[in-house]
Amino acid sequence: MIVEILSSLIAAAALLFTFLAWKSKETRQDEILAWGCESIDIMQRTYLLIEFCSQNGINVEQKHIFSELRTRSSVQVERGRIFFKNTESDFGSDKPPAYRGLRPRILDSLVANCQMCQLAAAADTDLKKLSWISCDHTRMFVSFVQEEVGRNKISKSGAASAGTGIDVEEDLMFDGASPPLNY
Repeated sequence: MIVEILSSLIAAAALLFTFLAWKSKETRQDEILAWGCESIDIMQRTYLLIEFCSQNGINVEQKHIFSELRTRSSVQVERGRIFFKNTESDFGSDKPPAYRGLRPRILDSLVANCQMCQLAAAADTDLKKLSWISCDHTRMFVSFVQEEVGRNKISKSGAASAGTGIDVEEDLMFDGASPPLNY
């Protein structure tokens, strides 16, 4: 009788431990997703502003926005250090533990975003090239976040099916009774 009770208690404890470990992993993924989404917002705003300024020039207000985006990017890098530890290396061995070694690749695009915001406000920067670089870093970051949180497999078949492509300009030129829906 005592053996059966102990077995039941051990099984219940193992089940509880498994549940708590799973819940902790889910919480971490949710926190990374929230951090990633905020970072994507900052990076996409940076890209769109650089793209706009490459076509229209840059004014004092936009320089101020770049400064704010740079600050927010820097904060996201530091927040990201909570989730992603530097790789072991002798690099920076004199620094505090969170800064020793090589920075994880997922943070590199945010660091690049800080640099792009600073460069965009400079008078002699090729903003068209910078917009391409910004777009690439944003896409790379989105891919890293998607991989990290495990959301690369979408559960809804309609959402996961291959897209047909969207061309709004083509839709605007359609002269039929109702515009075609490519989505």
